[in-house]
Amino acid sequence: MEDARRQQKRAPRLAHKKSRMGCIRCKLRKVKCDEKHPICGGCKRHGVLCEYRQSPPRSESSQTLDSLSTPVAWSLPYVGVDSGLLAESTEKRLLELRLMHHYVSSTCATFPSVDDPKVLETWTVDAPRMAFEHGCLLKALLAVSALHLSRTHPEPAQYAHVHRVYLNAAIEEHRQAVTQIGPQDADAVSLGAAMVLWQAFALYIQEDDQTRYSPPMQWLHLSAAIGFIVCAARPWITEHSCTHIVIFAKPHLSDLQSLFNVKNAEYFGALLTWTPAEDSKTIPPEDAFAYQQLVSYLGTIQMALADNETPTMMMSRFIALGSIMPDHFRGLLGQLNPRALTILAHFFAMTKKISDLWWFKGVAEREVIGIQSILPEAWQPLMAWPLTMLTADQNADGVT
Repeated sequence: MEDARRQQKRAPRLAHKKSRMGCIRCKLRKVKCDEKHPICGGCKRHGVLCEYRQSPPRSESSQTLDSLSTPVAWSLPYVGVDSGLLAESTEKRLLELRLMHHYVSSTCATFPSVDDPKVLETWTVDAPRMAFEHGCLLKALLAVSALHLSRTHPEPAQYAHVHRVYLNAAIEEHRQAVTQIGPQDADAVSLGAAMVLWQAFALYIQEDDQTRYSPPMQWLHLSAAIGFIVCAARPWITEHSCTHIVIFAKPHLSDLQSLFNVKNAEYFGALLTWTPAEDSKTIPPEDAFAYQQLVSYLGTIQMALADNETPTMMMSRFIALGSIMPDHFRGLLGQLNPRALTILAHFFAMTKKISDLWWFKGVAEREVIGIQSILPEAWQPLMAWPLTMLTADQNADGVT
């Protein structure tokens, strides 16, 4: 009887429907969001920044997926490329066999987190198998193989053209595939999108020949689009699916609360507190919150470097930046905000530690020196650490 009375006194659990268009913080905390704009009730109550994805899904994602099929999210990196190479011929078949062989034997061994045997098997066995049934994945796979050859082959020009043709074709097919994503192709579209993203990193950062530096916004925007694709595919991603294996492999980068924990920001704390002497402006709260999130993420990368994490796992951390970057910080970079730029410089400086990977060759030098070239003179003192990292054999001391 007493147990029954105690049971009656317990507050009933409030059932509610899942919020599909809630803010990012409520989704991370797995609580219902009231979806009020510009700030939801939960974030208002806790006094924190409230951020929404810019294009929430329609059934999960009709509006978002529509946006992913537009040139804004999936703009072709190469214009005016002769695609005659894709016409059926004996030469084309031999070329694709050569690209597939190179992919399986060499390229996929340079992918993120392939130290994990399951991840390596996904890229060497499962991805090629699925590629025979899904054109978007096949084109992405052949494109990344051609890109690898163009960076490592004695005669790179031939494969550079092949890469342009197949990457354009892969993006064209992904534009269509993402609008109709379902259980039959969720894995293939997600894996192909990941390979497109990695290639975008190499293209927009390593091959940009602009005279005046600007942040790699195209890569960052495409990264956000890839994040939407994975979210759209999630209803069909099971524990044993290839996408699940890749996403949840070490290092674990899906727990944003842990990655953005303020304690992680201690190593690079000066990036949050240092201000030029003549600058007396108060940092807006939403800006300060975005800075803290990114600096905390930098701290997790620094800790991984100190722990001698393997290069391919470090690659996962670097490539993930665009996907987990808050929209507000991305906007600050687009405005060439000095503090945001110095944070980005520290991020790219750390890529020097894995510059032996062909993906990152020359990246640290180009980005750090590029940022320094456009940064106002008053902010130059914060560039000391990134510049030191370009030549240091050991990790430099923390920012002071």
